[in-house]
Amino acid sequence: MFNYSGDSVLKIFNVEDNNYVGVFISASDRTVIVPPLLNESQKKLMEETFQVPVITTTIGNTNLVGSLIAHNSHGAVVSNIINTNEFQYLTKKMNLTILSEKNNALGNSMLVREDKALLSEYMSRKSERIIQNILDVETLRGTIAGQDNIGMAAVITENGLLCHPKITEDEKEIIDEFFAVKSTIGTVNFGIPLVGAGLCANSHGAIVGSRTTGVELNRIENTLDLI
Repeated sequence: MFNYSGDSVLKIFNVEDNNYVGVFISASDRTVIVPPLLNESQKKLMEETFQVPVITTTIGNTNLVGSLIAHNSHGAVVSNIINTNEFQYLTKKMNLTILSEKNNALGNSMLVREDKALLSEYMSRKSERIIQNILDVETLRGTIAGQDNIGMAAVITENGLLCHPKITEDEKEIIDEFFAVKSTIGTVNFGIPLVGAGLCANSHGAIVGSRTTGVELNRIENTLDLI
């Protein structure tokens, strides 16, 4: 189920009837990874919106791709629930490494850009070193709105940073300085504060759940420079 938001590069999209698109889809400036739930016309929409090739896969035989993988143009890290066939398929498409973390929802635990990554405070030092190497990023540990699931609490691209509305002033100051960007607060899907759950974006375009209001759409477009 999907429709277009005019001629904007911000598109209204649902995965089947679910408007938490960030849980299912993960985008970088090199690829967009989607679950096999999407049909061919929807995959074409992803390719047109994000302007990158589409990779279709499950991870650990689930469709929750956005929650289980984190990537940028340099590489990707994936949950250790990935199976052998999935891993072999993805390694043909990207520089991929498995991380063994107690919290295996790596897409929820990291906020990744091309040059930097904000990590959960609970991420192991071993995993942090791997992330620095594979993704070629500088790293920092932190929270957003006091939450550890920073990948769900914010969305970042090369153009901007949209955060959970309850981010603290201290968190905002640290994150803005680290990413060298002025973050903006916002919501998706009619007031949901976990913007990363209902929004997926790269530098070229974005998709957001169908319950997102006009005011929320305008905030997303302005923050991520999608106009």
